[in-house]
Amino acid sequence: MVIAYPTQIVNFIDLSVCVIKGQILDRNVVRTPIKEVKAFDLELRNDLDRVRALNLMDEQLVMELTLLGGYIFKRDQVLQKFEVYINNKNMLFEILREFCDISQIMQVKTRFLSERLRVIAPYEKFPVIDGLKDFYAGELGEVHIDDTEVSELKRTLKGVLLGIIPVTDLDAKFTNLYNKQDALIERLQTFSSDTDISALKEQLEQQRQTLLELKNYFMDKNKDRLTKAMEELDRTANCLEKINDAIAIKETSDQFVTCFRCGEENAFDAQFCRKCRAALVVYKTPEEEKKEEEQKEEAPQVRMCFRCGMLNTPDSQFCRRCKTPLIIDKSLDR
Repeated sequence: MVIAYPTQIVNFIDLSVCVIKGQILDRNVVRTPIKEVKAFDLELRNDLDRVRALNLMDEQLVMELTLLGGYIFKRDQVLQKFEVYINNKNMLFEILREFCDISQIMQVKTRFLSERLRVIAPYEKFPVIDGLKDFYAGELGEVHIDDTEVSELKRTLKGVLLGIIPVTDLDAKFTNLYNKQDALIERLQTFSSDTDISALKEQLEQQRQTLLELKNYFMDKNKDRLTKAMEELDRTANCLEKINDAIAIKETSDQFVTCFRCGEENAFDAQFCRKCRAALVVYKTPEEEKKEEEQKEEAPQVRMCFRCGMLNTPDSQFCRRCKTPLIIDKSLDR
């Protein structure tokens, strides 16, 4: 899931990360973003008060309003701690993580309020609560045919360009896609000479090159790289799923029996097709048939009682369960 944030939150997170990493030496630069976040939270609190004034009879809405008000208070406390420990690098890292967790929860709840209020109070205006509705409205209008990891990375790139998603989230989505590529590249080694998936392999290599170029953004912050990456990812948007499906077919082709009637793939030990119920014919090699005959000959012989079905030893004359005489006929032995 891709979560967007107000620009004040994004500026604070991005600047704080630079301070913690030592990319910015003057740690006092974060004091201005802290004031901006506090001012934003005051505006958000005012919006919540306007919603409460409507006296809407919606239990879930009222509960979310209460919870969101509590998280505003928590975020203010975290910002105070950040200012107190501004010269303690290790503490700043933990405080920033807490800030990000709280902000993420707040944005999910704010989005819920925005969508809910558009239904039950469509004529009311809440500028802070509805601040990101255009970004999410675009998401709702899209038909997702891309791989999940690619789709989320593209939306994150768009959000970073708009200043509503922090670079840390971009790093996380970048890593998710990079790891997915690594897993597929490793599985592709087994089918390196297979012509059926060579074209898909080329797309994967192009996508990997796009990520390697995008990686430079984390060093030079050149936003042209973001735009270029979005355009190039469009060309290989669904290659991961296609490659995964192609490899899966190759890896399991000898573990299925194809139905002669409908072409459905069935488990190798199935006797009937799961789709059309046709009987499945499983051909055995001469070696398999010979081995099966040997196993039959080596299997211990038993004598079955025709009355109760009890299995008895080969030399038994009477059933050990019902005492019925057993027929001494080698052709009936099993």
